[in-house]
Amino acid sequence: MSPEFEDWCKKELRWLNGNGDVTIAHFLMSLDNPQDVRDYCGAYLGAKGREFADDFLERRRLEHGMIRGTAKVPQPVPAQKASVVKGKKK
Repeated sequence: MSPEFEDWCKKELRWLNGNGDVTIAHFLMSLDNPQDVRDYCGAYLGAKGREFADDFLERRRLEHGMIRGTAKVPQPVPAQKASVVKGKKK
């Protein structure tokens, strides 16, 4: 878990339950099944836990992609060439 991801977890957990302990976040990192992550978050954090779980899973997916070098970094869209219409002389 990157320091940035851990900081995000700490901030979110502090907001959700008043405790910035990231032990649960480290445990959630060990779970492969996204539904297990959602279930644990719902049981531990209540109704807001599902929202945390979805955000956590998305951030974990992106972090794993960055670590493995497979993250898709948005690429700029090439500018389309404007059609040049030559004026006709009368």
